[in-house]
Amino acid sequence: FNIAGQLIETLVKEYKDSGLYSVEWNASGASSGIYFYRMKTGNFLDVKKCLKLK
Repeated sequence: FNIAGQLIETLVKEYKDSGLYSVEWNASGASSGIYFYRMKTGNFLDVKKCLKLK
């Protein structure tokens, strides 16, 4: 999500078994700014922010 709350991209939207996973966002087409990413599974929801600088 961008700072205005608009969804920029969905990286993963599928069922995953328990385990350790990683996801990489190719932000080469994104402008500099603050972005938020959301992780949700079952009863767990977490939102973190990241800063993109060109």
